[in-house]
Amino acid sequence: MNIKPPKYAERLLLWFLRMDLAEEVSGDPYEKFLSTLKSKSRFRAQLNYWYQVFHYIRPFAMRKMNQQIISSAMLRSNFKIGWRHLLKNKGYSFINIGGLASGMAVAILIGLWIVDELSFDRYHANHSRIAVVLRNGTLTGQTYTTAYLPYALGDELKTKYGENFKHVVMAWPESDHILSVGEKSLTSNGQFIEPAAPEMFSLRMVHGSVEGLLEQNSIMLSASFAKALFGDTDPVGKDLRIDNRMDVTVTGVYENLPHNSHLHSIEFFAPWDLWVSFNQWMLTQGFTNNFLIDFVVCGSVNQRPSTINSNPSLINSPRLANSSHSIFPGNFADLCQTPPDILRSSYYCFVPPRQQPRTWRALVKRSPFLFQVAFPAGLCFIIPRVFPNAVTPSVMSLAAM
Repeated sequence: MNIKPPKYAERLLLWFLRMDLAEEVSGDPYEKFLSTLKSKSRFRAQLNYWYQVFHYIRPFAMRKMNQQIISSAMLRSNFKIGWRHLLKNKGYSFINIGGLASGMAVAILIGLWIVDELSFDRYHANHSRIAVVLRNGTLTGQTYTTAYLPYALGDELKTKYGENFKHVVMAWPESDHILSVGEKSLTSNGQFIEPAAPEMFSLRMVHGSVEGLLEQNSIMLSASFAKALFGDTDPVGKDLRIDNRMDVTVTGVYENLPHNSHLHSIEFFAPWDLWVSFNQWMLTQGFTNNFLIDFVVCGSVNQRPSTINSNPSLINSPRLANSSHSIFPGNFADLCQTPPDILRSSYYCFVPPRQQPRTWRALVKRSPFLFQVAFPAGLCFIIPRVFPNAVTPSVMSLAAM
C-alpha cells in the first residue's frame, strides 16, 4: 500500500520552508497524514495534509528569497554602453532597428487584416445563412454580374420556392435621404426594406422592437443618428419627414452596426411598402427592369447558399426560364473563385452579401502577395533579431543587408 503524502504538497512545503525548520517541521504533517489515514479515507488524509502545508505559510517559517538588487548606476552604465554602440555603428543599427520595426509592423497589420476578414458580418446571428441574390448576364458581348434584380423575382421566390427560405426580403438600394424634424434636417444613408429585415439581420434594439417596420408609416433609426436628430431623449413615437414627402413615426432604435458589417453605413430602415406607395411604377415592371435587391435567409440551420444554388427545383423554374434567366446550378465557392469573364451568362445565384473568404486557404488565394512576399519578408527581419542563436551567421548577414 502506498502511504506517501501528496508529492506536490510535500515539494511546496520544502520549497518555502526555512532550512533550519525543514527537517523538524516536515515530519509533523507526515505523522498527521498517517494517523488520519488509519481512521479515515485516503482522500481525507491527503486533504488534511494540504491543510497542514498551507498552515505553515507564515512569515516566521518562510525562507528569505535571494534577491538581486539592480542599482540605478548599473542601469545608467548599460544604457550608456548601448547608446555608444548605436552611435558607433549607425548604419548597422539603423538596418537592424528599422528592419525589426518594419517586420513587426507588417506582421501586425496582416494579423489585424486577417481578424477583420474572418469576422466580417459575424455580428449577424444568421450570417452563414443570409444571402443576396445576384444576376449574371451578357450585354453587347460583355459578361456582367449585378445585384439589381426585377421586381417580379421577389414574388416568384416567395410563392414558388418559399419552402427553401425562412425569409425573402426585397429592398431598395441604400441611398441618401433628407430626414427632417421641425426645422432640423439631416442627410442620412438609409434603405427601404421589408419588415422581416430587422429579425433577419438580428438588429440589437435599444428602444422599440424588431417588429418596428410592420406599420407602413414607420422608421427605425441607428443609435448614433437618433442621438444626432433627437438628442438624448427617447425618439420612439416621435414624427419626422423623409425627403419632405413621406411622414413617418419612429418605432425603434437599434444599436450601431460595426464597421466589419456590410450594413454599417445604413443609418435608418424604412418599410418597403412605404417606398412602393410613392413609386407605383414598380408594380408594372415584371422581369423587364432591374432596380431592387433581394435578400434571403436559408430555411434550416444546415442549409447554406451553396445548397440552395444546387437545388433542382430552383434550377428548373419555368417562370425564370421564360424571362431568359435561370437559377445558377453551381456552387458558391466555385462562383467566388471563377473570373467574371468566363462565368455562364444569364442566371441567378445566391451568395453572402459580401464575398469574404471564410477559410485560411481562401485568404491566401485572395491576397497572395501578402502571404507569399510581405509576410515571409517580415519574418526574415523578426526571427534573426528575436532569436539570434536560432539562425546561422549567413542568415543573420542576409537579414541585415
